[in-house]
Amino acid sequence: MVVLSRKVNHGMLPRSEEDRRVLSVYAAQLRAVASELEEEACDIILLFMEITSALDRMERDGGSEPEAVEAVRSALNTITERLQMFDGSAQRLGHIADSAERMKTLDSDHSELATLASSYSCPVEHEVHGQICNEAGGAADK
Repeated sequence: MVVLSRKVNHGMLPRSEEDRRVLSVYAAQLRAVASELEEEACDIILLFMEITSALDRMERDGGSEPEAVEAVRSALNTITERLQMFDGSAQRLGHIADSAERMKTLDSDHSELATLASSYSCPVEHEVHGQICNEAGGAADK
């Protein structure tokens, strides 16, 4: 588990109710990304295990049936497609990192919640943002 240093924590102390909401949105977005990555990573690992088992069987049996080779190729294609999900997760994490950087120098006239929401490129980011803001009793774009 990563522990944030006092210096990092100090830079993220909420100065207003909006700052508290922004930090709540960060936490919710990170939980959503972590949950998706965990599930996806487990599925990908299972696919790798299936592929290596199939290759081991082919080696043991001294040959490769066309169906077995096609199954391995298909599984590798599936892994390649599933790994693309990690690009989207990295982009989502980048939105949080960019917002955290802006938070260091914001004044009270700036709405980081609105800026953060405008940076989203994935529907799930908007959903999470809206849920947290609605729970906090505020508008999602404030």
